[in-house]
Amino acid sequence: MAEEDVRIEQLRSENDRLRRQLEEANETLEAIRCGEVDALVISKGGANQVFTLEGADHPYRMFVEEMHQGAVTLSQGFIVLFCNDRFTQIMQYPPEQITGTPFGTFVHPASESAWQALMARAETGRAEAELQLQREDGTTFPVLVAVSVTQLAHGPRLILVVSDLTDQKQHERLQLAEKDLLASQLRLRRIIDGVLEAIVVVDDTGRFLDANLAAERVFGVEPDGLIGWNNSEFKEPGNHLENVWQRLQEGTSPLIEFQICHAEGTLIDAEAYYVPDILPGRHLLVVHDITERKLMEKQRAELEAQIQQVKKQEALAVLAGGVAHDFNNLLATMLGNANLASMIVEPDSKVMSYMAAIEKAAMRAAKLTRQMVAYTGQGKYHKGEVDLNLVLREAMLHFSDSMPPQVNVHLLLSDRLPFVQGDSTQFSEILVNLLTNAVEAMEAGRDSRLLLRTRGEYLDQTAIDRGSWALPVVKGHYTTVEVVDEGAGMGPDVVDRLFEPFFSTKFAGRGLGLAEVIGVVRNHGGGVQVQSEPGKGSSFKIFLPAMRAPRSLHPRDSSTAWRGEGQILVVDDEKEERNKVRNMAEELGFTVIEATNGMEAVELFRLHHGDLALVLLDLSLPLADAGVALGEILKIDINVPVVVGYPYWAKEEDLPVVVQAGSLRKPYRLAEFRGLLQRTVA
Repeated sequence: MAEEDVRIEQLRSENDRLRRQLEEANETLEAIRCGEVDALVISKGGANQVFTLEGADHPYRMFVEEMHQGAVTLSQGFIVLFCNDRFTQIMQYPPEQITGTPFGTFVHPASESAWQALMARAETGRAEAELQLQREDGTTFPVLVAVSVTQLAHGPRLILVVSDLTDQKQHERLQLAEKDLLASQLRLRRIIDGVLEAIVVVDDTGRFLDANLAAERVFGVEPDGLIGWNNSEFKEPGNHLENVWQRLQEGTSPLIEFQICHAEGTLIDAEAYYVPDILPGRHLLVVHDITERKLMEKQRAELEAQIQQVKKQEALAVLAGGVAHDFNNLLATMLGNANLASMIVEPDSKVMSYMAAIEKAAMRAAKLTRQMVAYTGQGKYHKGEVDLNLVLREAMLHFSDSMPPQVNVHLLLSDRLPFVQGDSTQFSEILVNLLTNAVEAMEAGRDSRLLLRTRGEYLDQTAIDRGSWALPVVKGHYTTVEVVDEGAGMGPDVVDRLFEPFFSTKFAGRGLGLAEVIGVVRNHGGGVQVQSEPGKGSSFKIFLPAMRAPRSLHPRDSSTAWRGEGQILVVDDEKEERNKVRNMAEELGFTVIEATNGMEAVELFRLHHGDLALVLLDLSLPLADAGVALGEILKIDINVPVVVGYPYWAKEEDLPVVVQAGSLRKPYRLAEFRGLLQRTVA
């Protein structure tokens, strides 16, 4: 507005100058008319020009006619006495229609009061005002009218200098419009920059012409730096942004999802839509970063898959529990009748071997039943403090004889591993299952690495959300055991079904080993993580709630350092079980002789009873049952202690023999075996 004020002030100064010149001209003309002068001398450009009376008013007429403003002389009654050509041009009237007409005729009704006020102020001196004049065709236009009163011989005259403000007002309107446009653009810019989506103006070729602030978050380049770029700048191999641009232009889809290569090199999931022809050759591209949404959708899908998996496992658990219950009743009947039959059959009868085979098969079936019960999470367990490092070492002892020579085992055991509450026997079984699974997954004849790792960990929600869970957990402190193999690996379709009972990828597999793992871990309030890819091996990680006080390296108890000596007769038809006992016994300083059945046990005992420190007798034996073998052994030498081993599901009070020196529930740990030897032979 300062520029407009200066312009108006300039017009006022010009009007004052013209008004003074008009007053002088009118005075001179009046003097000429009255005969008061004979000639005029006009100085111009340093030279004097003399005009006689006849042409004395010519220069003043010339001056008035050459003015850029309209000049008007009014009578006391506001009648037009004279006007110059410029005023006739402004009004678009011929001179004869203006002269003799009241000036108020040309004033628009809207300016009537302003005109009257101007004339009233002119009586006391010079005055000016902006008025609206109207032409013969009804059009109106703004003018600045400056009025002064000149006293002449014929009376006072009003001298008007009229400046057409049309161009100036138009200029003012343009300036105001430009100002409003600029303000509107600023408001629009603030709105666009406040939008979370990237908004880019592009030309027909997809070249960036403008961008908002959000575009920097999506593309990784400041908005000014984006100008001149095009969609190919953000192209990643295999990421055909040109196709996206073509589809957007064709309008084949209102929304298109694709990936953008961020300036930092990361891939951004994006969603875009296209607004064509906001201006000729100008189009709007709106891009929304949906990376977080995609991540949430993935997490939601994973959570839903986990929920479905849990529901499926629960349904299978109900099924397995029902089958196990009925199957267990049938097995009890089979074993009971087999035992009764063996009692009335002669020991050397051929039928005895059939009875032993029935018992052996029933015992194996009982193990399957126990695994099904473990999967349901309904199995009973003996709760105590468990050192998983020790359990893992004992599992390795049990497994060492069956470990292929090309498998290199690496143990990474935490020195400060927190203890857990649970059943060490069940933990031992599931670790053996995991080791079996890992070894069987590795290719025979190829050197492979088997990693066994324990540690204490704290899981927050972020770590839980990132995990690949077969059995999820809540945040907290956990003791973990991880088994990592370099086997063939598995695809997602196999991993999803891995812990289902009766599902197996092995030709002769029963599909209960891993089902037992997840059942035992679930029963102890833990979780299971599985990571596997075809050709890259597999990782199974068990999470069990850690006890509050983390374990440190305590001084070894005297019992854990105990060693004995002597010979032990191990009687068991399972080679793996005999190997396990041999390894533990030799670890404690003993030697072992082995028998695979009752008759062989009796014969070996007859030969070596003088050197034996202990007999470990399994209850399920072919060719002669445990009761018969035990009776014969006691007849030969009653002073040699005989310890019976019985299956996990059985109760000691229900055993078919009288326990002489002690018993061991199978499977048992090294600590339990050591304690029994200390009590029996020390």
